[in-house]
Amino acid sequence: MTSRKDIDDFFALKRFLVVGVSRNPKDFSRTLFRELRARGYDAVTERVVRDCDDAAVRVVWMYRAVGAGAVSRAAVDFCRARGMRVIEGECPFLFLPKAGWPHLLHRFCRKVLGTYPR
Repeated sequence: MTSRKDIDDFFALKRFLVVGVSRNPKDFSRTLFRELRARGYDAVTERVVRDCDDAAVRVVWMYRAVGAGAVSRAAVDFCRARGMRVIEGECPFLFLPKAGWPHLLHRFCRKVLGTYPR
């Protein structure tokens, strides 16, 4: 289960790789990518993928909007078996300060329903 500490630690990194951003400028993944860039997060994909080939990645965020999204049970199990921290299925917008009213409403609902990470 994803904890709020895992999420806060992830955003504290400030540099991470975003994989699977749509080419469609209206797609939600593009909106999220633009927001992360606007908030100062670095997305230096070319260098990161070369580094990932040589480095052991220790934290993975598998985003899900509708359906399974990027969450794969086998992938989650694989990561955890190797001691990697996994943020599973959460929307990054829920945890960004000043994320906008739709996300604040969603955050509020998750808190009321008791499904917001602790």
